[in-house]
Amino acid sequence: MTISYSYAQKDSTSMENLRLLDRRQATLTYGTLGTYVAGSTALYFAWYRQNPQSGFHLFDDSREWLQMDKMGHVFSAYSQSVLMYKSMQWAGYDDDKSIFYSTLLGLGFQTTIEVMDGFSSKWGFSYTDCIANVVGVTGFAIQQKLWKEQRLSMKMSYWPVTHSSEIISSESGQFSIPLERRVDALFGSGVEGFLKDYNGQTIWLSVDVASFIKDSNWPKWLSIAAGYSGENMYGGFENKWKIDNENYILDPISYQRHRQYILALDYNLSAIRTKSRFVNTVLDLLNLLKWPAPAIEYNRVDGLQFHLLFLN
Repeated sequence: MTISYSYAQKDSTSMENLRLLDRRQATLTYGTLGTYVAGSTALYFAWYRQNPQSGFHLFDDSREWLQMDKMGHVFSAYSQSVLMYKSMQWAGYDDDKSIFYSTLLGLGFQTTIEVMDGFSSKWGFSYTDCIANVVGVTGFAIQQKLWKEQRLSMKMSYWPVTHSSEIISSESGQFSIPLERRVDALFGSGVEGFLKDYNGQTIWLSVDVASFIKDSNWPKWLSIAAGYSGENMYGGFENKWKIDNENYILDPISYQRHRQYILALDYNLSAIRTKSRFVNTVLDLLNLLKWPAPAIEYNRVDGLQFHLLFLN
């Protein structure tokens, strides 16, 4: 009787686990579909509907924004794949399916944006954006398949830029506007500034040192990150724009567009585990961001600099 009861109890537990996973998979499926539809719809009405539409066309933006937007695509595709993988693991999918579908979904989310770009007269379908998206999801998938973990993580940091209030004269000298007007038109403020102002963004590749030297005393929560950013960008290709048929050009000496290369300490928050699933999830989400830390920066304008806490 004892043995019979033990098997019955085991079968009951197994069935309950299966029902739990079924509920989680249904939640994930409907949640992902709802998020995709709601997110795409909100993006269309907030961004694309404000601009004229056209037939589907291509656009070469490979030289825009000192390639900061390309780095942003790599980060976005990578981070979406990471989040979907963790969600699929929570829902009970095996590792191969989790990797495959999270990669596919990460690429799908980004491709939707590219298609909407393709029908916008202001932009266009960018093949270089697509390449960056593929790099992001592939970087995730290869690591997960090879190491069963992310030893090289893509991260992003942002700090609002205090732009100059200098008055800029038009090329003819007949008109002038404050640079802040150009900033507001380009980047907006708040969340819009976070998404658009590449001057305040840095994209990072964070190396989990402890995962490469497992027998060392290197702290698991401490990583080293290499960052890339740009500064003094007030136009996609150049610091020149037109208002009411008047050209405005920024002084190339005072506003030198340049790249920034940074080497910094980083915090691997995903290495910190607690007994709370909720707290661990929050730590994983926060780990997608690069937090201020000591850093060394090099750029061609200011040379080599040390930052006690690098912000942007």
